Amino acid sequence: MVLNFPISILLVLASIFLLWFGADWLVKGSSKLALSMNIKPLIIGLTVVAFGTSAPELVVSVMAALSGSTEMALGNVIGSNIANIALVLGVCAVITPLEVSKDTIKSDIPFLVLVSFLAYILARYGATEPGGTLPGLSRMDGVIMLGFLVYFLVRLFIKSKSGNDVDPELQELMMEEKTPNWKNIVLVVIGITFLVGGAKSLVTGGSFIALKMGIPEFFISLTMVAIGTSIPELAASGMAAYRKETDLCLGNVIGSNIMNLLIVLAVTVCILPIPVSAKVIKFELPGIVFVAVILYFMCRLGDFKITRTKGVILLVIYVTFIFMSSPAGSSLFGPAGN
Repeated sequence: MVLNFPISILLVLASIFLLWFGADWLVKGSSKLALSMNIKPLIIGLTVVAFGTSAPELVVSVMAALSGSTEMALGNVIGSNIANIALVLGVCAVITPLEVSKDTIKSDIPFLVLVSFLAYILARYGATEPGGTLPGLSRMDGVIMLGFLVYFLVRLFIKSKSGNDVDPELQELMMEEKTPNWKNIVLVVIGITFLVGGAKSLVTGGSFIALKMGIPEFFISLTMVAIGTSIPELAASGMAAYRKETDLCLGNVIGSNIMNLLIVLAVTVCILPIPVSAKVIKFELPGIVFVAVILYFMCRLGDFKITRTKGVILLVIYVTFIFMSSPAGSSLFGPAGN
């Protein structure tokens, strides 16, 4: 295909729909297959559903890394995590104040802060290769993050088992009429096809737009690509807020951000080490720690709610972050940030 600017825009828009429906159909098909094999709903919720919601970010980042666009792979993870908290939760809180459970404040958000800080430390003091001089994330860093993933899943399993909780999305699937397994397999195949096709289109279109507009690939991935892969979270959390199911909004975002770091980023760097520029170490990576800490204090202080005022503050933080990450804002970091 001969690319031009309008075609690239269409590719990006089409890829968002492909990623959205691909992830949805992959989760539905594989969950129903698992249920038909009498696998416990708790296990399905912790594996199929949890991994499926991070599928867009994972496939996009892996495709970007394999095509040599390592900056886009990293920017997608950072941008998604910032967007999920500052944009998605900001929008949800403006729709309706979000209730925060004590368990979320006590364990879930602190763990998000921990793994966000872990990603920063690994990139800040690590190198792409053992003994190398190029700052970045190595395969060993990916293995370390996968170790934290194992701990997180075990902890989640123990907590869910004691509470007998079932993922809300899975509850809806269990209430639906049973479908033949061949249809579920078709859903899985189509879902994977859409995810791969959508990821390739998003990376191709985003890279072309960055090239033609003279904008760094990292900034395109931090904004356009990241928002594109966060559309499922925005739609699901926004609808949950509209229905007053505010506990789902926070849970979706925290879980997605943890998975982005411990699955998406970890798997990507295990496949291909990612160099990290000085500016990203100075600003964007500390940014994901900052928004996680801000979220903790917003939930901790006051009446254990993210009010509309706090939602507006989150949106202002997002706009400020995007400006500071833009080419215009980057000039504030001087030559060392380039």
